[in-house]
Amino acid sequence: MKQKLTRALIDEIRKEMPILSEDENKCVIGGGSLYIIGDHGTITYSGSTPSDKTMIAVGSIEGGNVFYVSGDVSFCSTDNGYRISGSGASKELFEFLANNTDVEWAMYEDSTSGYAFIDTSNQYRSVTVGNYSGYDTFYHNHEYNHVPSDKDLDFSSEGYYDNYYIYHEYSNSYVPF
Repeated sequence: MKQKLTRALIDEIRKEMPILSEDENKCVIGGGSLYIIGDHGTITYSGSTPSDKTMIAVGSIEGGNVFYVSGDVSFCSTDNGYRISGSGASKELFEFLANNTDVEWAMYEDSTSGYAFIDTSNQYRSVTVGNYSGYDTFYHNHEYNHVPSDKDLDFSSEGYYDNYYIYHEYSNSYVPF
């Protein structure tokens, strides 16, 4: 659910936001948290809010798009970028991030339980992928092209997952490959 922030809420949030240490920034559990993500997918700020919800804003807090996460999320550093996991890691969050940043995202899902996690390597035209046990569906986004690249086809031919999809941002649709 996208929603604009009011000036009063922004001022209240700023008063409540502590400065996190580098270690705390590596993995912060959501719920009453605010994450500001830049256009290139990097986390530019994280802190707590007076709200009991986790809010993710892209761009600046004043003018950015805001997503309220249903459920808990954790943001953890990876070798190539970071991972978002927890009950709030959903298709809606994946689509929000894909539509509002300039980088590729990957989502791995267990279609039986609905549990998923979202990765980015903060790259414009690629995302680092992997073979994760317990997941049967792989998604990643393409801004304009709905056709899988040669690398996409090579990855799918390895057979790690039962289902492979490209989330095509321009048409807001999922294309199997």
